[in-house]
Amino acid sequence: MIRPDDMVIFARIAEAGSLTAAARSLDLPKQTVSRRLAQLELDLGAQLVHRSTRRLSLTEIGIEFSRRCRDLERARDEAVLAVNGSLRAPKGLLRVTADVTLGEQFIAPLIDDYLLRFPGSRVEFIVTRRFLDLVKDRFDIAFWIGHPPTRSLVAVNLGAAQVRYCASPQYLENHGSPSTPDELKERDCIELILEEVGPLWPFRSVRGIRWVRTAGRYRTNSYAAMRQAAIDGLGIALFPAFAAEQDIRDGRLAPVLDPFVPELGSVEMVSPKGRFGSASVRAFAGMAKVRFGRRPPWLVSSARMSPQRAGPSQEPSSDRGEGGGNLLGGTPPRRRSPNRESPNAPGRAPTIG
Repeated sequence: MIRPDDMVIFARIAEAGSLTAAARSLDLPKQTVSRRLAQLELDLGAQLVHRSTRRLSLTEIGIEFSRRCRDLERARDEAVLAVNGSLRAPKGLLRVTADVTLGEQFIAPLIDDYLLRFPGSRVEFIVTRRFLDLVKDRFDIAFWIGHPPTRSLVAVNLGAAQVRYCASPQYLENHGSPSTPDELKERDCIELILEEVGPLWPFRSVRGIRWVRTAGRYRTNSYAAMRQAAIDGLGIALFPAFAAEQDIRDGRLAPVLDPFVPELGSVEMVSPKGRFGSASVRAFAGMAKVRFGRRPPWLVSSARMSPQRAGPSQEPSSDRGEGGGNLLGGTPPRRRSPNRESPNAPGRAPTIG
């Protein structure tokens, strides 16, 4: 008998292109994903993937079957969301906060859809680069890139956070492209002023993330001003990967130091424990999981950004920072986050908690 959960697992394998990536998105051990794939092929009596030591590709049957599996997963998520919404239709005010660039590009459209779906609801949306006190400031949901550890919050992992180091082609032609983070000492770095102590930029090294102190002639707390300064040739800037992608495609910016791009943790949807039982929070969180849970739109394709692990000879030796921080610099983010769940486990209803 074919299990629907196995079909969902196969949909993730087809989407991710590897067992490891699929297991990560499902928050399952790789061995479990491999075992369920083998059982699904046995139940179907058909080979769905070609296996080799280096890569995994779908058979013709696997390609067609993956489409049906994705349809099943989408229908399941939408059905659960519809039932939750019909049982307790959201009404009243929902207060949402988010990181500025993430919020303006991805959370704002989600809020529009939420208000259109639930006419009895109202939303107050605040964008900020600070970690607000959700309980004290009476917010229902926050979208943060990492978050301070506290037992009073429930966090849902929505996908990895990525950054990109970029400058204008003209700046790189005039000053040269740095080949290691140490060479930033010889370049102007455009600094985004944050609440945290800084400026420190994160880089990949053989011992994990290293935080490198940068300097330059231009500092601002405006992301738009930082972007324009980089385009105008005033130096190198640190961007969320999704925010720089179009400028890179259009030739206004060029990436540097891609082999040192680190894994910075994840985008978190956070809610105070006492709020996730409300109809408004459950409905909005469910919509967020359906929209962002499988392939977060802020992830840049590996075909366009392929950092390679830094070897011993490349390892940065610059300053380290300590404490908590932000995706665009500041002090290093805290890694611990209690009460975290993954939205991607098969069969799990799209609600916080």
